[in-house]
Amino acid sequence: MLKFIVGLAMLVVIFPASSKAQSAILSRLALDSCQAQLEADVRWQVLTVKISPLGCPLTRDQLLSLFRRAISGNDSLLQRHRFNSIFLGRVIDYPWLSDFLIRQALRDSAWSKKQGRPRRQNINTYVARLAGKHPFIEKLNSVLANIYYKITGVSVEKVLVGRYRQLHDYTGPEFKGGAPFDAQIYLLLQPLK
Repeated sequence: MLKFIVGLAMLVVIFPASSKAQSAILSRLALDSCQAQLEADVRWQVLTVKISPLGCPLTRDQLLSLFRRAISGNDSLLQRHRFNSIFLGRVIDYPWLSDFLIRQALRDSAWSKKQGRPRRQNINTYVARLAGKHPFIEKLNSVLANIYYKITGVSVEKVLVGRYRQLHDYTGPEFKGGAPFDAQIYLLLQPLK
């Protein structure tokens, strides 16, 4: 127990509380029973979409509105600092994106429904490629162009694969096997000037 306390004290000395990244809220969106906000972490150069309570779905239009509100001011933090990514959180918080991934994978000969994974590619790379094809990316790019940013790619981790009966928000036809429906998703940003 003493070793644990000494170790914990050493961590506090090495990583003091003041070294925590500071986030600023850029915009908020009040929904029926939920709230979404866009936060900027200048130190880590990341924009993060936070939805509360957890599991509250966000539509494409609501997500676009969150970004439009954030860039509406002339003195926007987004214009004064450089950011390299947008962390959207979990794909299942965006049922339209989850549905898209499932449908795309089921149509793709590179996806093995039986095995529930891509035939020859890393699953994270595969799902990131699919997510990058969603038309929403171009719509968000048109909003981000106002502050001279462009989405250049998508990165995902922790992909989850489910069977038809496990996918509560999926609206497509029934299928056998597995399809990707959830992951942690990041949009990679590049400044245009």
